[in-house]
Amino acid sequence: MKFWISILVFIFLSSGITLTPPKIEIYLLKTRLDQDNPQGYPKSLARPFQPKQTDLQDTPFIKDTDIIWYDTSRSKITLSVSGSQKIIDLQPPIIDGIQFALTVDRKPVMCGYFINRVTSQPAISYMIMNILNQDSTFSISRLLPGNHTDDRVNAILIKALSETNRLK
Repeated sequence: MKFWISILVFIFLSSGITLTPPKIEIYLLKTRLDQDNPQGYPKSLARPFQPKQTDLQDTPFIKDTDIIWYDTSRSKITLSVSGSQKIIDLQPPIIDGIQFALTVDRKPVMCGYFINRVTSQPAISYMIMNILNQDSTFSISRLLPGNHTDDRVNAILIKALSETNRLK
């Protein structure tokens, strides 16, 4: 009997099934990454970029515990008071913002820019403006011309939010 229990435990552990819930976090990057520009947009516009795990800072800017809800229909993220304050206190450059990566278990699933609330120049990417909406929510805006999949409803992100009961 012990033999069969050992076999079952081995199969379970080697199957990749995890007992810990996924962590959803927002990271700033160690350095500013080069930006994609297949359409030839002006260099002054903040454009899409592709971060790897090694590009992320060692600790999350917004921790998993700071992310309260995510509303897919309105593309709004609700944060804790401390998480909200971190974004409000950011001072992104007016021209090109601060790059971020929203991750699931430290794997980037959406990247974009924290944008200054006084900017008049949008990013050709995903944007979170450092201005607080009611109820500690922030809009995740998207300005991506052409046929791009919408990373705000990325399957990995939605699954992680659903598993942690934070999907609205």
